[in-house]
Amino acid sequence: MKKIIGKQRTLKYFEEALSRKTFSHLYILEGPKGIGKKTLAAHIAAMVHCRAEGVRPCGVCDSCVKHGAGSHPDLSMVENADADKKSIGVETVRGVMSEIYVKPLLSDNKIYIFPTAEILSTSAQNALLKVLEEPPSYAVIILLVSDASALLPTVKSRGILFPIEPCTREETISFVEENFDSDKAAMIADFSGGILGAAKEMSREEAFFDIRRRFYDVLTDVGKNRANQFKIVSFFEAEKASRQLLFDLFISWLRDALFIKTTGGNTLINYDYNAEIHSFASDMSCNAALAAAAHAVEYSGSIGAGSNLGLWIADFTIKCFDD
Repeated sequence: MKKIIGKQRTLKYFEEALSRKTFSHLYILEGPKGIGKKTLAAHIAAMVHCRAEGVRPCGVCDSCVKHGAGSHPDLSMVENADADKKSIGVETVRGVMSEIYVKPLLSDNKIYIFPTAEILSTSAQNALLKVLEEPPSYAVIILLVSDASALLPTVKSRGILFPIEPCTREETISFVEENFDSDKAAMIADFSGGILGAAKEMSREEAFFDIRRRFYDVLTDVGKNRANQFKIVSFFEAEKASRQLLFDLFISWLRDALFIKTTGGNTLINYDYNAEIHSFASDMSCNAALAAAAHAVEYSGSIGAGSNLGLWIADFTIKCFDD
């Protein structure tokens, strides 16, 4: 079983619920991709099924061994049964829920984890709702979502919502140093925002640092001469496959520029580009820096797969730098 880093508030709740034997039938764990929802849900399931009297999960009892091997009969991971479909259909939920009324084999509870509950179709959620209206006493369902608004209000009202908090900067630095021996642990911790999945990808992928270096070279040129703004458009066009990463990098850069304008820039995420970002921000007003960061966030969340990226970025640069 994987070690849980952080998440102490949520773990404390489940530890207390376990000691009081007051489990709900539905829990909703909400947080961005990579924050550790699936790992946390599996840990909670192992905690519930563990046979030890002390700290749970103990990792050595028969139940914990089965959890570690992914073979516990009273735990089900409900995935999309049809990979060609973008949503989990009602047939999948009906199939799973038909067996929920069969009593658990080894423990007191049957646990169903939906790792991608945000793609449950409306009909699938309604099928799930029928079970939640009169669930068997031993059933526990855990829905994992990036945004709980993807769930029907009637489903959400049946459960307990837990927004999963990111790890602290110190926890993230420790995770990176222990697992990847990276000399950029502090920068990775700041850029990942405490989301360990993102920190793991950055630590493993040299491609991340390569595209970061090349994109920041472009932004450095823009800082030296605003006439080089077209290079941003060209870079986004050339690296379409990495556009979300580029927006994340751009937002990080603009966040640092804004910090420089408002605080002097003593706590930059991209501290290795301190001089370049100071130059970039030198002839921007605070309002322009704030507008640039806001537009980057807005555009990042609104560009779809079929969007004309060139027009979006051209419009973006005009709005951000026409101060």
